[in-house]
Amino acid sequence: MVGDPGSKVSGILSKEILGPHPYIGSASDEHSIVLKRFHHHTTDLTSFFRLPPKILNRNEYTYGAPWYNSQCKQARQRLRAIYNVYKTSDASTLPASYAQAKQVYKRTQKIAKREWQHNRWQALITASKSHRSREFWSLINRRVRKYPRAVIPAPTWELFLKKCFSQADAPSDHLMHLFSHLPIWPPTDPDEIAKLIAQLKLGKAPGPDLIPAEAIKLHPKWWAGILAKTFDAINASGIIPKIWKEAIIVPIHKKGSPMEPENYRNISLLSIIGKIYASFLLTKLSRWVDETNQIGHEQAGFRIKRSTTDHAIVLYHLARKYSSPPGAICVLPS
Repeated sequence: MVGDPGSKVSGILSKEILGPHPYIGSASDEHSIVLKRFHHHTTDLTSFFRLPPKILNRNEYTYGAPWYNSQCKQARQRLRAIYNVYKTSDASTLPASYAQAKQVYKRTQKIAKREWQHNRWQALITASKSHRSREFWSLINRRVRKYPRAVIPAPTWELFLKKCFSQADAPSDHLMHLFSHLPIWPPTDPDEIAKLIAQLKLGKAPGPDLIPAEAIKLHPKWWAGILAKTFDAINASGIIPKIWKEAIIVPIHKKGSPMEPENYRNISLLSIIGKIYASFLLTKLSRWVDETNQIGHEQAGFRIKRSTTDHAIVLYHLARKYSSPPGAICVLPS
């Protein structure tokens, strides 16, 4: 393909979906109207990124040796052909050509394996020298393994996940009064959302809305204007879009029987737009905590410019100070 793939995707999005800036709402509109319009726009994008269902091939779940090339297959076919001729004949012993073909087959496998390992090592060196970290770790993490051919029924997964995750209770009447005491924040600046969009990492799997980070980063200004109004509606109403509460759970087999859900490690894929709002909310809450001194200075966990190492040094200094004899000098470790 000639040209930048990113620019081609950007052109398709601009032509088919994005176009002019959509109307989300104004300050006088109700928050439910804003959220409803946002839902319609994300639904259009979801249908745009949805792929037709793929017919799974059973052979796709097993993999042979990656170094086993066409020369190995030809040598194996030659070996089998000689053996089949021997079985249909009246000979009492295998012909000498069978032993020779067997040696050729083993030598062909050895050469193919050595060549594959050499090419793989050269690819690792090239990726490391050119600082292509994604390609480097893709080569490192590429494993040759056979995944279990097991189909766990959906009801079994449902029972297992109910044990792992507590079901969300519907908002009760005695909690509804909390919505009237939500903090009042000034209107969200689109530039603030644009900074959060710039921090998104590419190459991450999207959530149930199927909107990838690439589609958001290609048009940060377009998204910043929409998300700023949507976030204001969420902050004022306390209503979170339903799709942000959902996740695509990918089970990865780790050990034991492949028919037991307990032997899988589940990875949840969340909405990337929902992650942007989580980062936005974290920024707001962190700023409020620092401005109002809600957390003491001794608490350093998950706080900027604070480290557990500082507490360790202070603890070491106090321990040396009060355990040393009077008049001794306490020296910190270098």
